[in-house]
Amino acid sequence: MSEQALYVLPRSGWKGVPAAGEFFYLKKNLSLFERRPTKSQPAEAFFDVTLVPEPDNPHDPHAVSLRHEGNIVGYLPADVAAGYHLPVQRIVASGAEVRASARAYGQVFDGKPDVSVTVGLPEPSAFFPLNSEYPAAVSVLPYASQGYQVLKEEDHFEHIFEYVPRSGTGMVIVTLHRSERMGGRGVMRAVVEVRLDGEAAGELSAVASSALLPVIDHAQALGKVVGSWAKLTGSGLAAELVLKCAKVSTLEDDWLREMPVFPRLVPEAHRYDVPAAFTDEGHRMDPAVQAKAAAAFRDLVQHVSAKAAEHSEVVRPGQNPLRDSGSAAPGGSKPEAAPAKKRSAAPAPPANPTPEPLSDTVTRLGLGEGDDRPIFYSVRGKSVHVTDKDRSSAGKNPRRTAWIVIACVLVIGLLLGLVPGIGPFLFLVAVAFAWIGGVDQLRKAAVLEVDPTGAAHPPMTMARDAQDADFDRLGEENQDLEDDR
Repeated sequence: MSEQALYVLPRSGWKGVPAAGEFFYLKKNLSLFERRPTKSQPAEAFFDVTLVPEPDNPHDPHAVSLRHEGNIVGYLPADVAAGYHLPVQRIVASGAEVRASARAYGQVFDGKPDVSVTVGLPEPSAFFPLNSEYPAAVSVLPYASQGYQVLKEEDHFEHIFEYVPRSGTGMVIVTLHRSERMGGRGVMRAVVEVRLDGEAAGELSAVASSALLPVIDHAQALGKVVGSWAKLTGSGLAAELVLKCAKVSTLEDDWLREMPVFPRLVPEAHRYDVPAAFTDEGHRMDPAVQAKAAAAFRDLVQHVSAKAAEHSEVVRPGQNPLRDSGSAAPGGSKPEAAPAKKRSAAPAPPANPTPEPLSDTVTRLGLGEGDDRPIFYSVRGKSVHVTDKDRSSAGKNPRRTAWIVIACVLVIGLLLGLVPGIGPFLFLVAVAFAWIGGVDQLRKAAVLEVDPTGAAHPPMTMARDAQDADFDRLGEENQDLEDDR
């Protein structure tokens, strides 16, 4: 297959699909506009994109990137790519470049530019023509919504009807050829004959023929045949064809010079052999933004670790919570810690724990050593300690309080995720904090539900109380039965 093979997708019934991941390519996407968007004046641009399947993409083997002049402008969303990756791979496996129309819209929010990209795609089922026997050297005219009506289809109805789908409407590839017809007064005139898989299917009017004959002659000089997408509509009684191609006056010089051929498609399959195309270039941040993101990430991790240490271990000022406190910086001595407010030692578990089951999941281990009277428990096999401070701040419904705290952290994480450049890092840290701290809070809530004051009843007492309550209810039921008698 020629390296110039080009497959421009038809837009019959096309839909605008918003691209994903444009943020990572913001700097290059801004160059799509003739002028930079401002707060008062958004910008808009229309251009072609190439759909490139990325079977080697480590995040999604179904990924399809959208590229303009070799630069990635975004990706098909994962749920969309799941239905489109096979049709795109089939075209690429046939040796062609997949081309579609796209629109970029740029605006400014809170002083920061934003670019959204939308690509026009037909349904996956409309990617391919209904026919397949067109010439191997056909150059299909660029697709356009306007069309040229094909005349005299009724003379070729039996042939055309063979391609009419059950739905009654579909797309086919037709070829255009110079032909001679006898006109009025016995004068021969040139017309464009329309053929479907090599057999005549109609002709164009004199006006349409005069517009397309120059490009047909140009293609013939290059040893190629001009083709066009055509909309086929038919039933058991009649059928019609409408060419969907750009006007000759709008054809670009590059297209006329190259006359890219339309591929002969490989058979439909569940898997295609396509080249690796993934690149992480777009995900590499600008060095300044990357340094800022890294600094913010370190600060947030230190803050999260410090909060967690209030219930676990001491974090000294100037110490990296993720690194062993005794290790020194590479190539130098350990920096001196700045003076800070003295903290009490971390609570220590009881030296001789006496397990006391309080419920099916909670077991009291005993009073530990440390401030605020830490009492240690085991919740589903995981150790946790609760202090007087925890009890006073838990409220009447400790489990609900824990979930509210987790929800607030996640909401804050979502808001931080909107920050350009460092947003994804901040969001991930917030999720980690919600997960680690939230599990600890839920364990404490489970403890506070069965031991809110820290003075739990012995198991026998609890069992006896529950038994007495059962007997009381049973006595009431028996009394009701006697009353009924």
